Formats: sequence, structure tokens, C-alpha cells
Amino acid sequence: MKNTKLLASFFLALFSFTFFSSCSKDDVAEMLKKKDNETITTPITTFSVNGVTGTFDGNNIAIVLPFGTNITSLAPAISLLGGLSISPAPSVTQDFSNGPVAYTVTFADGSTKIFNVSATAAAAVSSEKLITAFSINGTAGTINVTAGTIAVTVPFGTDYTNIRPTVAVSAFATVSPASNANTNFANPVDYIVTAENGTTKTYTVTVTVAQAQASSAKLITSFSITYNNGAANVAGIITGTNATSSTIAIALPAGTSKTALVPTIAISANSTVNPSSGSTVNFTNPVPFTVEAQDGSRKTYTVTVTVTPPPPVDINLITSFVVSGQIGSSVITNSTDGSGNDDVGTIAVTIPTGATKIIDPIPYPTPSSGAIYTDTTSPTTSHLGDFRNPRTYTVQQRTGSSRPVRSYTVTVTIAIGT
Repeated sequence: MKNTKLLASFFLALFSFTFFSSCSKDDVAEMLKKKDNETITTPITTFSVNGVTGTFDGNNIAIVLPFGTNITSLAPAISLLGGLSISPAPSVTQDFSNGPVAYTVTFADGSTKIFNVSATAAAAVSSEKLITAFSINGTAGTINVTAGTIAVTVPFGTDYTNIRPTVAVSAFATVSPASNANTNFANPVDYIVTAENGTTKTYTVTVTVAQAQASSAKLITSFSITYNNGAANVAGIITGTNATSSTIAIALPAGTSKTALVPTIAISANSTVNPSSGSTVNFTNPVPFTVEAQDGSRKTYTVTVTVTPPPPVDINLITSFVVSGQIGSSVITNSTDGSGNDDVGTIAVTIPTGATKIIDPIPYPTPSSGAIYTDTTSPTTSHLGDFRNPRTYTVQQRTGSSRPVRSYTVTVTIAIGT
């Protein structure tokens, strides 16, 4: 089949050569003067510039020359059918920068045909292949063109496995992955930019998720102390709003030792406290507790522990008063205001009907340990057993710089007979 086509082409060329060779110049001209839609061929067989052949479109010829060609001075190479002439002559340079140049073909009979020839230089093919901008959710990346790297730090909490970055590249260039393409940045990702001329440049993009912002919170939110071998717990009172210092006061029951107490401390999230919660601390003197925030700032709480004093012990009492033959026990009343220094008391004694208030044997009070009593009845009677009027006894400790005095009034009453 291939050989058949080659033979057909050969005989067709041979026929055309024989036909046109046998025709006179007038015959050729006559054929070329026919209407365009009846024209058998064109009188210009080739039209080229610098080796680039033009494209025919009726009476128009277009030549696209390489980028950068100076089209203001071009000398085309033109081939014509036999017996024809063309003007301007091929050897004459032409300026094609102002638009098409008209070339006139003249036939043997003097008739003419005009061909409009345009020559242009191809547009430049760009070699630019830059990533000019790269951002993720509005956060711009840092582009190092020389190293071919892009670094982006996104806010804390960003899911870096599902990101659609916005990518801008040089004019006429393309990029892969494309701008806004869903991309997993668990590891660095290569972005390849292809220039218009086909050359490429690779950018390695690394996405880092920012750490959470360091907290400045440094509060002790609660402070308590466990005592009595863990059986009881007392909460402290926190006062002061100063940014760097506050106080905590805590009162423990009487008898509690302050030398080895274990505080339980609640503090701001992501902060630390020293001494730590649960450690054993000697609170004989106020103790500073320092809270350090995540950002390194500090606040000191001064903790003062007090122990409630024991209840007062009466040391100047008459503990008993016995009269021979009395009815029941003596009623001893000690006034108290909680100070331990109360200065009065009463003793009431009842004796049987018919008994005398001049009592024999003489009754004597029994004072509390370490105390002594004095009969301070006024006026003083010669008989200490005379209770016809109330008698007064004063009780005081034997020694000590502080010797509070208590005075007891003793009243003897004879029971009413039945």
C-alpha cells in the first residue's frame, strides 16, 4: 500500500512538471488570473525569512519569527513561478514593525496580484518559577528562594494534616500541589513550580504548630492543713490581691504542734509551688510559699499558723468547804468571764434546825493546788467559827509574778424546822 502511494505521488509530480513546462508564459498568466475560488495555484511558491517559512491564507502571508528577532530590517527569500516578477525585490530589506508589507506579483501580460505579508516576533517564553507568596489561613510563610524552603508557623491547635494553603507563583508558571489543594503537612511537603519554558524549581514547605501561650496564672486557690494524724483539716484564709504577694492565716486548735504540719495546696493550672503540697513544713515561724507560673513569673504567699491558747485554768479556787453536821454539800459558785482572773465567788452552807452559827469545830476551806487562803472577814471577829454574818475568804497563789485574788463570801443558813 505504501509503495502504491509513492508511485502515485511520483506520476502526479511528473505530470505537473510536463504540463507547466509545456505551457507558455501567457498560459501560466491566464491560469493565475482566474477568480480566487478557481485559482489552480499561487504565483509565490515559497516566502521565508531567516529560514522560517510563511503561512499562506489567500492573499495573506504570515511569518512568526523567534522571540527577539528585529523585524525592522528583514530581507525575505521568495520563490515564484516561471516568467513572473515581484516587487519589492527579495533583496530589498523591509520594516515589518508597522504592519503588513504589500508584495506585488506581475504577470507576463502586465496584470498584477498583491500579497500582504506580516512578520512578527514570537512573545517571550518565561523562565520565571518562583513561589511569590505562601499562606495558611492568613498566616504567611517565610520564603527562602535560594534554599528553596518555606516555613510556616500556624496557631496552637491547628490540624496540620488537613490544610489548604494559598500559593501564588510567577506569571505563566504552575505549581503542584495546586493552591488550595488539601494537603497533609505531618511531614515537609515539596511544592514544584514549572515555568512557561518547562523548567522547574522545588520548594520544601515545613509547617510547625505553635506551642500554647505560656500562662501567667500563679494563684494559691486553697490552702489547708491536716493535723491530729490526719484526722482533722483546717482551711486557711487567703487575703491580698497584690500581683506578687499575699498572705494566708490559719488557726489550729490548742495543743497542736506547729513543727511538722502537712499542707494541702491547690494552685493555678500549669503552675508549681514551693514548698509543695503534701510536704512536711515547720510553721513555728511564718513560711513563704512561692508559686511559679508557666511563663516564669512568681507570687509569694506568706503563711502564718497560730495555735489557739488553752482554756484558762482557775488557780485561785476554794474547792471545798465542809461544816460539821451540815445538810448536804456546800454550794460553791465561781464567777467566770473566761479570763481566769475572776475575783469573786460564793459558798452557801445549810445546817440543821436548832444548830448554831457559831460553829465548832471551825471549818476551813480547801484551796486549789498551790494556793493559800486568808480569812479577810471585816470586822475581824475573835472567833473564826462565827458565821452569824457572812465571812470572807481570799484565795491567791503562793508564788508567781501574776497572783490573781478571788474573794469568796461564805453564808451559813439554818434550816427551817418542819
